[in-house]
Amino acid sequence: MIASVRKSFNQLKHDRTHGAGPLTRQALDIIKSSTLESKATSAHKLITELHKTAEEIMGIRPGMVSISNYMMQFKEALSGVQTEKKSLEDLRKLWINKAESLISHSERTSRRAAQNTATIINSRSIIITCSFSSAVCSAMEIAARKKIDFKVLAVESDFNKISYGELTAASLQKSRIVTQLVPVNQIYWQMARADLALIGADAISFHGYFINGTPSLELARTAERRKVPVYLVCELSKVDINGFMAGLQEPEPGFDMIPLELATGIITEAGIMKPADIYELGKKDIFGSTRARTR
Repeated sequence: MIASVRKSFNQLKHDRTHGAGPLTRQALDIIKSSTLESKATSAHKLITELHKTAEEIMGIRPGMVSISNYMMQFKEALSGVQTEKKSLEDLRKLWINKAESLISHSERTSRRAAQNTATIINSRSIIITCSFSSAVCSAMEIAARKKIDFKVLAVESDFNKISYGELTAASLQKSRIVTQLVPVNQIYWQMARADLALIGADAISFHGYFINGTPSLELARTAERRKVPVYLVCELSKVDINGFMAGLQEPEPGFDMIPLELATGIITEAGIMKPADIYELGKKDIFGSTRARTR
């Protein structure tokens, strides 16, 4: 792997401040750079290099399914071209364009999921959230631009000397959204003030759970007891249609496995879904149209 690409690879591996969406696009940018900077002298060598790079990327953040799903899409693009009919430079351009297309798809679906989420935020809402989700923050920022007056309770969500609640508050401050930091030990009491819980998801498994940063499990359980609706905000690419998480016994440190049944709904680029709807999804749903629908 080229030195500059290896540096980006290591940054992706150790990044603990960005969510799955931005990291997925970072992974795709690594693939693009690898294609552009490769010194391969034949199509076969270039394909071999890119397959290896994609496999390495899939292995470093297994809890972020969207990375693996997008890498699978790129690998299929590598395998779906008749290389003997194209020059090496034409192939290089083709696969760079594919990486750029996937980056655009990720940006588009993330934006659409945030727009759909903003539609359920009402004036005088008090929203509680935890961990840090760029999709959740984007949804709130969209609502704020529409002059919707609401407040946010951001659970501190400390892990490994990082306060993800503070990251959320700092992000929302740019849009002048009133945000109060909530200690983890006050989730139960502060939940009584909230009328809506919004959290992100790094992955959704067909085995009936989703993964997100701590203390998402405690927040979801408390919301259920307090009868506060909980909505996940994420792109469909985070659904594990390929079974990457099939053997997962527990998430990496700092993350929770949360029963999907604790979610009231899942808000994606396709609209608002019931948790049970994910079991009907296939690849064409995840990488197909971003036109909104509500189930």
